[in-house]
Amino acid sequence: MQIPESYIPHGVKVNDVYALHVEGNSMWDAMLTDGDIVILQKISIDKVKNDDIVAAWLIEKQETTLKRFEWGKRTITLRPENPNFETLHLNVDEVEIQGKLLTVLRFIQPIRK
Repeated sequence: MQIPESYIPHGVKVNDVYALHVEGNSMWDAMLTDGDIVILQKISIDKVKNDDIVAAWLIEKQETTLKRFEWGKRTITLRPENPNFETLHLNVDEVEIQGKLLTVLRFIQPIRK
């Protein structure tokens, strides 16, 4: 997918940006829903701040999840924005941060009669 440069904040390198397709509704209250395309900036875990929305690779489950990030004393928390989903409390070595959210693309399907 070609990402328009106007979607990329000033100072972010084009090569550090990629897109993911959202599956599921764990981030519903953050207005991220199934079918959205999220634009992410590749970032290392030491650059992530509390409340950033991140794509995190869960090493044990071998899957990526989109959640709100929080630092703890000895763990990190990945918090959904939907009360129907569980919060994840993980050791730093159980997760790899793949990117932080920059923007969202939503494509509306036309109503068919």
